Amino acid sequence: MQWWYSYWITDLCIELGEIERAQGQIDSLYGFALKVKTSNKQLVAYADRLKAKLLRTQKKWEESIEYFEKSLQGAEVLNAKRWWIYDYARYFLYEYARLYLERDQEGDREKAHNLLSQALEIFQKMGAKKDIEKTEAEITYVETGREVVSQPKPAVEVSKGPVATGHAGLDELLCGGVPSGYAVVLTSPSCDERDSLIKAFLETGAKQGEVTFYATTNPGLAKSLAEDFQSNFHLFICNPQADTIVKSAPNVVKLKGVENLTDISIALTSAIRKLDPSLKGPRRICIGLVSDVLLQHHTVQTRRWLTGLIPELQSEGFTTLAVMDPEIHPPEEVRAISGLFEGEVSLYEKETEKGSERFLKIKKMSNQEYLENELLLKKEDLQKRK
Repeated sequence: MQWWYSYWITDLCIELGEIERAQGQIDSLYGFALKVKTSNKQLVAYADRLKAKLLRTQKKWEESIEYFEKSLQGAEVLNAKRWWIYDYARYFLYEYARLYLERDQEGDREKAHNLLSQALEIFQKMGAKKDIEKTEAEITYVETGREVVSQPKPAVEVSKGPVATGHAGLDELLCGGVPSGYAVVLTSPSCDERDSLIKAFLETGAKQGEVTFYATTNPGLAKSLAEDFQSNFHLFICNPQADTIVKSAPNVVKLKGVENLTDISIALTSAIRKLDPSLKGPRRICIGLVSDVLLQHHTVQTRRWLTGLIPELQSEGFTTLAVMDPEIHPPEEVRAISGLFEGEVSLYEKETEKGSERFLKIKKMSNQEYLENELLLKKEDLQKRK
């Protein structure tokens, strides 16, 4: 984790023109990468990419090309097109193309065009809109010599009112529901009350005819929703046993697990593109696999994935409820992930005169009014939801 933090700081130093500092950081990154036994080839490939970028900034073209080629070879040996496809397109192919555009010698535009075309193909498969626009503009410049000023595309219309969670008590704390278009994280240990809240959120959206997505490793409570609301409820199950867990259907997407975050992003983007245009109104998604992703990919990769995914969902009119279990992660990891969200709802257990009971409390909801008191989750209310 510390290596990746230093890596991105070094990348920023290069962008800011802090050449000496960047050079020292790169030397340190190489030194550490060569000591690591399990993942040193990946770290070396990324360090080579930084070295190439630094040399490009210094206009040391031939040396930069040498390191870009070396970084690409390392990435391809490690099957980057499968395991870290976005980085391969954005930080290897696209950055390499920039070298040829900046040098602009005979034959350089053709080389840049080839690299940009490869990157564009990947961005299109992923549905990475901003990267697609930027890369298409560069290709147009290569082909015509004219710079393209991109026009902002109109965002999907977002409902103005709050989005009901389906739990009356929580909606009361939120003064009506989750603010439309917000990304909110529910931090909660695994328990019946958490499952009830997720079910209420999904069921409310599905029954109201809203586009409702659910990404999870265990669909459990959502299987019946996928069967009953095939026109507007979409289930994304990330589990190697998906075929035995849930029936195949047009609104069910089965993935092998959470190992490949790019596959999850592509699946979500593809489903959004195929939505029936006649389905107007609010859209909601529950991302129930944040803890699974965090356990598999750790903080840096998980933050990078969510940082790209959340704005994309918001631009498509989705209100997001993500779920994370704070009891299975170190506190610093929980803070690093929860800090990405505009709102946080905490479900926790504490001792009372009646014994151990569970409560809900809004911990934050940026620029929105909400009630700060605790809400006792009663068993009888839970039974009603079931």
